[in-house]
Amino acid sequence: MSPTSATAAVLDANGSWDLETPAANLLLRWDFENDGVWDTDYSTTRVLTHDFGVGSSHTIRLSVKDSSGQTSELVRTAQFGAITYVSGTLCTTTWSGTVVVQNDVLVSAGCTLTIAAGTNVLFTYLPGGLAGLQIDGTLNVNGTSDSPVLFSSYGIAKRTPSAWDGIYVRGAATITGAIVEDATQGLRYCTATNASVTDSVFEQNDTGITATCSTSGTLIVTGTTLSSNATNGAQLTYGTTQLQRVTAENNAQAGVVGSQNAVISVATSTFRGNKSHGIFLDANTTTSSSFSAISSTFRDNGGAGLDMNGSSRANVSQSDFISNNRGIYIEGCAALSVTTSNFRNHPYEAVLIDITSCASTSPITINYCNFTDNARLGALVNENPNLSDSSSTVGTHSATYSTPAGESILKARVGYSVSTYGTGSGILYDGNGVQLWSTSTASSATWIDISAKNVSSVYCFASGGTDWPVYVGVSGILYRKSNFPADLSVLVARTVNASQNYWKNSPPVVFSVSPSTLDVSNAATSPVAAGP
Repeated sequence: MSPTSATAAVLDANGSWDLETPAANLLLRWDFENDGVWDTDYSTTRVLTHDFGVGSSHTIRLSVKDSSGQTSELVRTAQFGAITYVSGTLCTTTWSGTVVVQNDVLVSAGCTLTIAAGTNVLFTYLPGGLAGLQIDGTLNVNGTSDSPVLFSSYGIAKRTPSAWDGIYVRGAATITGAIVEDATQGLRYCTATNASVTDSVFEQNDTGITATCSTSGTLIVTGTTLSSNATNGAQLTYGTTQLQRVTAENNAQAGVVGSQNAVISVATSTFRGNKSHGIFLDANTTTSSSFSAISSTFRDNGGAGLDMNGSSRANVSQSDFISNNRGIYIEGCAALSVTTSNFRNHPYEAVLIDITSCASTSPITINYCNFTDNARLGALVNENPNLSDSSSTVGTHSATYSTPAGESILKARVGYSVSTYGTGSGILYDGNGVQLWSTSTASSATWIDISAKNVSSVYCFASGGTDWPVYVGVSGILYRKSNFPADLSVLVARTVNASQNYWKNSPPVVFSVSPSTLDVSNAATSPVAAGP
């Protein structure tokens, strides 16, 4: 809710969402005075302006109904009064009432900005530039659950993410009871000083919270919701971030992304309904993001509950992975330890360790966990068709490989080599002779994505001279096998200790390209004590 005058405000319910009903189909109605009389009928209108007339304080009730008739209500108190307009550099001061920021505001080093409970801080949209709040000194936000501090855009014209720049902390900050919406980065944390966010909401921003500076200190986020942001709930690149009792939900990409050297610890938190992953750890070979989670829930995410690649590391315990696309997805040389956790109701694998080659001995351990009703739609399989061809054999090509039940091939692992002075090319065809891929540069076996080609059979052909031949081979085929309830798929030769777990499918249905490196021994005969 954003006041536009001493008596009028924009009421915005765009943060409303439901797991089953699309947000655009939710029905909403308003009781402008919370007197038990609904002032509007149910409709799909999510943003409206209302003039309350007289009075400096109004309590508003919103009811939201889904397609099943289930309802949820929210009550919020709004404070009205004279509008104060601010811009430029300021020192120690206190804001209250309604404050309209007309251009960038800078709180200088050594100065403190205090914002009282119930204050509305509204940012004017600036064509060609965005207003924001930069803190080189100290920011104290003193909102409460009944009287939060609202940071939002000014007026109804720009009720979208990136309508203003956000709160940029380069000094120190203690933020309590804040609602931050419509910003490019709701909170950008870039300091060597510790900061805290408590009992707050970051919604409908481009990104809720970011920590993208190499000088970042420790950010502690407690009792806070990261919801309905246009990209990620949080984007954390450097420094240490502690998430305690945090809910990251319904974000258009991931709930939280950790990359580079970010250190992220999570306790008693929930990551649900995000379009891609609950948590995505992205690290290259020279840096390493680190993640730990205890007593947390990852559910109903469009991708994996936890997705890891590069050299990222994760430790997870006493947590639930429920009804994500997959529970945990590992690529590259990521290291993982999971204990006393539950994996259930995933349409694909509970844990997938993907095909990216890895020379590292980074450990993967999964112990004392329960695996129930996963991979209902199937699992990924990596087979070695051992196809090869040499240009020394004129007019021939390799044998043709076809998936067992006509499944579409997702990737093919193709290698091409050239003898001394040899020239030519290696070509991959589908079973009907349509070229899918070719190269004239020698390379070790590389995975080629052909998922868009919708083919179920392939062969390879080496084109070149016979005196100095060239060679091409296919050593891997990746496809999704239906009706294959593999709780665990290991598509690359890595050592995985998955002993002492309870598998509903007993013996467990697992898939590994190197069974000797996968340990599923000492399986429990009944569910083990696990979960939050």
